[in-house]
Amino acid sequence: MTKIDNLSSSASQITRVILTDGSILTLEARYMAAVQRWNVNLSWPGPAAAPLATPFQINGLNLSHAPNILRPWRDLIPFGLSCVAKDGVDPIDVNDFEQERVQLYILDNDEVLSVEQNVYGSLS
Repeated sequence: MTKIDNLSSSASQITRVILTDGSILTLEARYMAAVQRWNVNLSWPGPAAAPLATPFQINGLNLSHAPNILRPWRDLIPFGLSCVAKDGVDPIDVNDFEQERVQLYILDNDEVLSVEQNVYGSLS
């Protein structure tokens, strides 16, 4: 797991994560004060070895305490996103990342398979 450790209390921020294959995942996090939720936009151009691959993009995904919030797309992408809250409560405060109540982790393909087997009791 790779911890995304550069998120702050800024209500709008962008970070890039280098995945194990060398490709870059862009994560845009936005805090929606009116509904007290964090949501993210994710974009991934595809594997570094296949520059003409179809890009993957998700907009407006609500962050929630879950072992892999990208589980619905596990057969399309070689990574996952784990959102872990110390108290089990979804990210609801603008300071959740800065105060480290909530942590985000990128899962590689093996870790996604491990979550499937050990948490959900099945393989993809």
